[in-house]
Amino acid sequence: MAQDNSNRYYIILTVLGILIIVYTIRLFDLQVLDKSYQRKANENAIREKTIHPARGFIYDRNDSLLVYNDAAYDLMVVPKELRDFDTMELCRVLDMEMEEVRKKIEKAAKYSGSVPSLFKQQISKED
Repeated sequence: MAQDNSNRYYIILTVLGILIIVYTIRLFDLQVLDKSYQRKANENAIREKTIHPARGFIYDRNDSLLVYNDAAYDLMVVPKELRDFDTMELCRVLDMEMEEVRKKIEKAAKYSGSVPSLFKQQISKED
């Protein structure tokens, strides 16, 4: 009788051990190896959408232009996704100093490497 209980105990432990190993392997596969969920998460987190302004020009009663529509953009950076790029070209295009660009990238990386961080705001089409 004691032998039967001992066998049952080892069988139950073996089955539980196998289940734990199977679940661990599946979790590792889902979290590390399977990149489809990472793509879905990125699609959820980052959405690019062009919004065209609905307003027109605003004039005062003397037909003087008070307000006009000018598109302005915010440049976001995701430090984790940065690869080698030409920082001099970026400095030239954005009219920024090299040290300022480095500081902004370091600040964004310090906050979170995988979250988009504001790099420069209110950039016009001409910039």
